[in-house]
Amino acid sequence: MSDFLEKFKSEHPSVLFPAIYNYNHDGITYTIYDGDEFKLCEASDGSYHYTFDKSNGNFARWGKTYEDDPEYCPAGPEILDLEIASGKCKGNCPFCYKGNSINEEAVNMTFDAFKSIIDKIPKTLTQVAFGICDIDGNPDFLKMMDYTRSIGIVPNFTLSGIDLTDEMAEKVSKVAGALAVSAYETDKNVCYDTVKKFTDLGMDRKVLIRRKKK
Repeated sequence: MSDFLEKFKSEHPSVLFPAIYNYNHDGITYTIYDGDEFKLCEASDGSYHYTFDKSNGNFARWGKTYEDDPEYCPAGPEILDLEIASGKCKGNCPFCYKGNSINEEAVNMTFDAFKSIIDKIPKTLTQVAFGICDIDGNPDFLKMMDYTRSIGIVPNFTLSGIDLTDEMAEKVSKVAGALAVSAYETDKNVCYDTVKKFTDLGMDRKVLIRRKKK
């Protein structure tokens, strides 16, 4: 057992890591310890470490010392930004950087395409940031988030809240790791009401407000 893993287990004696993966890059082995509560990564030469708490999204990365901050993990990505929908969007924001609007045709990634992508990513991955339009625009969105959870990856996304129903909020709150809610100057109450829905469902420390300007 490495010093890194031994120290972590001394602080979290009940944590188990049933899955262990090794990746080699430039003569260095990167070991992933994947458990129900935490995911850890360490390089055999001590140049890279991370700990990830799956329950709250806390992520800490360092190198040979805690002051070192590696730019990235050489063995694979830590976070994946994945666009699963484009085109039609009820938000209809004229400043949308993706060019989405209510008049565009919806283009959605299928679940099979999503699964083929996510299954190719090394186990270094901790989170997926989903790019969506309407929250119900891609019919496989919830299925995709469920799948990421089943393989030890935490799903996150940004929404406007315009089309958020109580039923969808409850479903999302059970699987999403964290959310960002866009606040538009035209109607900030939509944002605040969306945040309240999720905090009432127990996501009180997992919701971020993003202010949007034209």
